[in-house]
Amino acid sequence: MPMRDYMGIDLWVFRDSNWSPDFPIAAQQAISLYTQTRGGTIDGVIALNQQVVEALVDGLGPLTIDGQTIANAQDMRAYMRRAWSPASQSTATEWIMQRKSFISRAMQTLLDRLLNGGDVNWQTLGQALYRVLRSRDLLITLADSQLNEPLHLAQLDGALRADAGDYVMVVDTNMGYNKASVAMQQALQYTVTLAADRAPQAELAIRMQLFNVHGEYLSPNPPPP
Repeated sequence: MPMRDYMGIDLWVFRDSNWSPDFPIAAQQAISLYTQTRGGTIDGVIALNQQVVEALVDGLGPLTIDGQTIANAQDMRAYMRRAWSPASQSTATEWIMQRKSFISRAMQTLLDRLLNGGDVNWQTLGQALYRVLRSRDLLITLADSQLNEPLHLAQLDGALRADAGDYVMVVDTNMGYNKASVAMQQALQYTVTLAADRAPQAELAIRMQLFNVHGEYLSPNPPPP
């Protein structure tokens, strides 16, 4: 309903499947939408961002992608920036259709090195994967509940916590096509006041500021908390 109300979208497609903040639920939705047109059985879903790709490079050693040598995370960032907007694409339509095609080539190269052995620093790779799992840059959930249980117990499957106590989780979604989030600066301030004569009092202040391309705040007045 929010997609229809705010964006005028009448279809729910695979690219928008990660709607729920509870990753196992979002993963099940992704599987449902994917298999509707392609069939087959999906064993699980892995979500990752560029932090994970950079972490893999550090452990897998020098790689060659699109004829370029990728020796470290800095090289990978530079490659992704160039590949996302190559000079050879002459029209906006061509760019839109191909701007993300480099991702599959990069990931295939990483997987080939990982699965076929070679010069892999397993200690560095293991430490890097543990780091991105704990930071939630890498999320893994498996369709088989028994196999997924260790991930769930270790809080690595992206599931929302079901603890009896309180916790804070801020869920923010940009409902639009304009990618405005890149121009937003966000800050959270969470304060807990403890007193002997009453229960703890918690206050969360969320501040969002929108800037233009020159880094100038777009409102004459400071944003309210």
